[in-house]
Amino acid sequence: MPSRRSVLAASLALPFMGACSSTSSSSGTSSGPVQITFWSALRGSQQVVDAYNKSQNRIRVNFQQIPGGDQGLHHNHVVAV
Repeated sequence: MPSRRSVLAASLALPFMGACSSTSSSSGTSSGPVQITFWSALRGSQQVVDAYNKSQNRIRVNFQQIPGGDQGLHHNHVVAV
């Protein structure tokens, strides 16, 4: 069971991280939910993403668990920019 702190941190980070990797149609119309990718090294993030995806159908979050530290989260942020 994820700790309360992990769930809180993941739920607070979700809107910020998802906005960084959103995709959209070039025509301005959508044929389905918006797809975003959320990277996290925090425990409990998958459960938060699953609950969010079940709570609505306009935005689909694809979760990718990555290791923390220089080889994980920090590396992905540098490469993504």
